[in-house]
Amino acid sequence: MSASRPDQATVEELLVQFAPALHRFVDARIPARFRGQIAAEDVLQETWLSVFRTDWSVVDSAEAWLFSVARRRLEDACRRARAQKRGGDEAFVDVSHSQSLLAALHEQPRSPSQQVITAEIAASLREALETLDQRTRLALQLHYHEGLTREAVAEALGIPVATASSLIFRGVRQLRELIPNRSTRRLGA
Repeated sequence: MSASRPDQATVEELLVQFAPALHRFVDARIPARFRGQIAAEDVLQETWLSVFRTDWSVVDSAEAWLFSVARRRLEDACRRARAQKRGGDEAFVDVSHSQSLLAALHEQPRSPSQQVITAEIAASLREALETLDQRTRLALQLHYHEGLTREAVAEALGIPVATASSLIFRGVRQLRELIPNRSTRRLGA
C-alpha cells in the first residue's frame, strides 16, 4: 500500500480480491427490519468511495481495514434507515457528537422552571458524554437513544453481547459519577 491515496489500479486489485467476501459480510449483517431499505451494493459503493478517499499511511492491514470500513458504512446506513423510519428529516445522525442524545431531554418541557432544569441537565450530560471514549458513547446512544437491545448494540458494534453490556454499564456508571444526582435519575439505568 502506498503512503497516500491509492491509485486506481490498487483499488481495482482490492475490488477484485475482496468484493465477493465484503458483499457476503455486509449482506449477512443487514438487520431484517431494514432489508427493504438497505442494499448491500449501496453499502459497498460507499465503502469503495471511502477506500479511494482515505490516506493509506494509517492502514496496516488492507483486509481488516476494508471489513472495518464496510461495517462502519453499514452502521451509517442503519442509522439513516432508523431516522427515516422515525420520520426524521436528518439524513444522518453523527454519533461522534452527543447532540442526538441531548435531543431526548428537550422533548416536552412543561414549565419555565422545567426548561431551566432540562437545560442544566443537558449541559451536564453533554460535558459528561464528551469525556467518555467514543465506543462507550456510541453504545450508550444506540441503547438509550436509538432504543436498541444490548444484543442489537453488540451486533451494530461488531462486539460480543457481554462487551456491549459492559460498555453500557460502565458508561452509565461514569455518567453517574460526573453528573449531579438529580439528573442521573432520568437516565433510566
